[in-house]
Amino acid sequence: MALYGAPIWAGRLNDETKALLRRPQRVIARRIIRGYSTIGHAAACALAGILPWDLDARLLAERYNQRMELRIADERLAPQELEARLAAAKKRERDRWKSQLEDEPYGTYTIGALLPSFDSWLDRKSGILTYRQVQVMTGHGCFGHYLYTIQREPSPVCHHCGYEDDTAHHTTVECPTWAPERRELELVLNVDDLSLHNIVARILVSERSWEAFNNFCEQVIRKKEEAERMREERADAHPLRRRRRGTRQRQFVNALIPQ
Repeated sequence: MALYGAPIWAGRLNDETKALLRRPQRVIARRIIRGYSTIGHAAACALAGILPWDLDARLLAERYNQRMELRIADERLAPQELEARLAAAKKRERDRWKSQLEDEPYGTYTIGALLPSFDSWLDRKSGILTYRQVQVMTGHGCFGHYLYTIQREPSPVCHHCGYEDDTAHHTTVECPTWAPERRELELVLNVDDLSLHNIVARILVSERSWEAFNNFCEQVIRKKEEAERMREERADAHPLRRRRRGTRQRQFVNALIPQ
């Protein structure tokens, strides 16, 4: 529905109408990758591997215009030639997307890791992102830095080693608490540096590498979640840390149920 009639309006998009397209696509992309609602449009679409709708509209318009030109000229092309034209058009829009991502101000941690392997990432035939993998790949998740940003922690400190800023990079590369899990992942990926761009490049090589990264994320993030849950349940917990009991949601549900 979003791209209905795209050949008509694709060439008339401006910043405002592009923003209107990005809002619903951002929601869809976040659901595809199982990511937090704070993940931006560019990073979510890149992880999901779906072309932004404004570029997709351009692609549809180009295909339509080519067909009309052939019809007016009463020409017919071989199926191979049609496929070649379509592939060339897709490549142009993908290159334009990649160029836009290089200048994207939001989600730079994720985008910077994907760009060196961008084509391989989009063309991969296997590898399904999980909820905890996406946390590690975006930094939006069970990390002190993120929890502090959304006002769920009083500071961004790492509760596992005391480091002042618990980011996804710190958890993956530096925190000594996760050294055993890190060493196991390094052996499978055959790398000495678990920076995200290295991880992305290696997990695209084989399903075994992808599964090893998935296991690392599941083990580490699950333990971080359990630790966060324990902090929330402490009686003397900081007000920001106290678990939200869903009061407003229950009030809404109760209002729908006849008393």
